[in-house]
Amino acid sequence: MAERRLSTSEAAAAVGASPNTVKSWMRDLGLAPPRDEAGRHRWDSNALAALGAVKDLRDQGRSYDSIRVVIGQVAEAPRPAPEEDRLAWAIAEAVGQVVAGLMRAETDLAEKYARATYEVGELRATVRALERELLGEARAPREV
Repeated sequence: MAERRLSTSEAAAAVGASPNTVKSWMRDLGLAPPRDEAGRHRWDSNALAALGAVKDLRDQGRSYDSIRVVIGQVAEAPRPAPEEDRLAWAIAEAVGQVVAGLMRAETDLAEKYARATYEVGELRATVRALERELLGEARAPREV
């Protein structure tokens, strides 16, 4: 069975980008998948993987110049046999899920850290107020 090739809109949806963004990446990065008989771009699994890598790199704030280097390295890599391609796709999917889980955990930890930092600040302010109240303004310890 032949591999299904996606339209640009479908490929954009698959990686979580807008079709216009994908078209600008095609133009600015030279990221163009093969065309079908009607002249439309069609995204196979390799082109879609490259598109996903571009999306991830842009989400990380990477410049077009650094992305061109990565894409150039990917383009120069030898094309795997179909069974290797399926295995690589499965591995990439698993790694993507692990990375997504780690990113969710990192976000959760950052939110908890921010909340804890805020609460510590509130506690410090309360302690200072209590010290001033109990010891009097002149005898209360000064902030460092």
